[in-house]
Amino acid sequence: MVSVSVIAMGIAAGIFLLLIPLILLAFYRKVAPGKALIRFGMGGTVVRLEGGMFVLPILHTAEVMDISMKQLDINLEGKDALICKDKLQADIRTTVFVRVNPVQEDIQLVAEVLGSKRASDPKMVHELFEGKFTETLKMVGKRFNFDDLYQNRDEFKFEFLAALGLDLNGFKLDDAVIQQIEQSLVRSS
Repeated sequence: MVSVSVIAMGIAAGIFLLLIPLILLAFYRKVAPGKALIRFGMGGTVVRLEGGMFVLPILHTAEVMDISMKQLDINLEGKDALICKDKLQADIRTTVFVRVNPVQEDIQLVAEVLGSKRASDPKMVHELFEGKFTETLKMVGKRFNFDDLYQNRDEFKFEFLAALGLDLNGFKLDDAVIQQIEQSLVRSS
């Protein structure tokens, strides 16, 4: 005859074996498309762009970073208009498309420098790059006469993109669109 203690131990072992997968599943985090999962802690920093990984309490912390494309509108108008080579001023509206470069080292750099929350926020990304994009537009605009700028938008765009370069501290420049160029009616002093 089987003793009650053996039956109790068998039931406890069965419950334990059923709980192990449930406990492991509770600590498994998956990453969605357009996101990166970054785990800090024991084992170093690990980045996942697809699939998932285990995040164990006390040993790890994890953050999700939005690495999808961000649209940044840069408008230089009125007193902020760019000054062309021929000293005419141009109001210009530009849209620049950036995203976190989907490479483990770049994602890790952005996470450590900015943090995942700030890097995922389009307003924060705009604040981060607005000055650089504005100054680059103005610098490149000085190389063109207003008529050339107006008629050769693609050339202006390519020079703008080349002047910015591809390395934006873990971010990647995807494209830019010159939406509007008009002669400014405001004169600088």
